[in-house]
Amino acid sequence: RGHFNLAAALWEAGRYEPAFEHAQMAIGLEPQFAEAHNLIGGFHAQAGEYEEAVRWVQAALEIKPELTQAHTVLGKIFAQRGDFDKAIHHLDLAVEGNPGDAQAHTSLGFCWLQQGDLRRAQIHLRWAVALRPDDPQSRKLLHTILRRTEQRVLPAAL
Repeated sequence: RGHFNLAAALWEAGRYEPAFEHAQMAIGLEPQFAEAHNLIGGFHAQAGEYEEAVRWVQAALEIKPELTQAHTVLGKIFAQRGDFDKAIHHLDLAVEGNPGDAQAHTSLGFCWLQQGDLRRAQIHLRWAVALRPDDPQSRKLLHTILRRTEQRVLPAAL
């Protein structure tokens, strides 16, 4: 688990290459380490290698079906590819398993906005802003919806 913990810390610090290497080492030591598979899938998604990313993340879910972070990663991949139905499916599973996943709420808000459902988009973006008030992406998306619906906008700090 030491390699995975280091990989996760490097990933959070934006040091993706060494994070990838340590995640691979973790899998070498423990081939059924779902979280490491998911991290490698995230690396491939970050690099725009979506098919490879989906393969790794789906492997993580085969090992550990309750791994909500994997559903968040898959949802974000499908959203980036414009497959909003699949994205919403996985992101719904992510927030069902972990209602405090701000990234999943932000991505769901984006997907519903793309689908034209401003009510659902607003619900998820309000959750995202409540969970992570410093996240500029969710605040910007919510601000866009509030302007479209002519509701009171967020403070000027946007």
